[in-house]
Amino acid sequence: MTVALPRLSSYVRDRVSSVSFRAFEGAKRRVHSLTAVHPQGTVFIFGCQRSGTTHLERLFRSDPRSVVFGEFSALSIDASKTVWRPLDELRHHIETSDGVYAVVRSLLASHRAKEALDAMPNSVAVWVYRDPQEVVSSMMRKWSAGFEEISRRVETDDRAIWELEELWEKLNADATRLSAGEPGSEAYLRDLFGLFWASRNIAFFDNGLDRDGRITLLDYRNLLSHPGNQVNALIGAIGLAPSTIRFPLKTGRVNAKPAKSGFFSPEVAERCDSVLVRLRDAEATVQ
Repeated sequence: MTVALPRLSSYVRDRVSSVSFRAFEGAKRRVHSLTAVHPQGTVFIFGCQRSGTTHLERLFRSDPRSVVFGEFSALSIDASKTVWRPLDELRHHIETSDGVYAVVRSLLASHRAKEALDAMPNSVAVWVYRDPQEVVSSMMRKWSAGFEEISRRVETDDRAIWELEELWEKLNADATRLSAGEPGSEAYLRDLFGLFWASRNIAFFDNGLDRDGRITLLDYRNLLSHPGNQVNALIGAIGLAPSTIRFPLKTGRVNAKPAKSGFFSPEVAERCDSVLVRLRDAEATVQ
């Protein structure tokens, strides 16, 4: 009984917060429609799954001035897809939406960051990254062996083309060659998802995003430590003042967990470590 009560209390608090937040967003949309104000700038959120991009999106949603488009939104070709509409349609929809500024989160389109920024006037982007072991642990808890199929389902476009098909074929081939685990085993999936994390984040460098001043690199640990500072810096980059009113969202400092020896196979661990070092070095260089 003594264990159940704190869990029940936590559940009730989370439910009340969730209902309150939905009511807040509904009221925000009504106010925006009455004022008929349209976005003066756009913030794009990019990165890899389970890296903190949803948390950052929610922080932006808590600002009464924002209109936010998540992975599944009116910017997608379908409500069940994360594939964007053509960029000219994207721009039109954002520019005619109601809100002082827009926030757009897309993980599939992360490698197209420059295209998106070029298409939208007065826009900036943030690439959120997180320690690969933490990301993979989260992926295992949420999706396990179903992640690849989910990716295929939601990331296939209206021409039945799955943009990531060749990538997943390569990742599976690499995991089969490098992993000590049998295909489908927990060890194999950890290595497969680790390779996925590395491929998604190395795209930051392969696409020259580290040389584009419009794009901010953000460690998830820094987001949790100083959420208001990170959000306000991005809002300031499109010329707006920090929000004076914000819906309260629980966030706090989370200390980095020590790396577990043997979490990945040796070559997978080396690949992930190499990408993580590059990300942290690039973020430190800008700061």
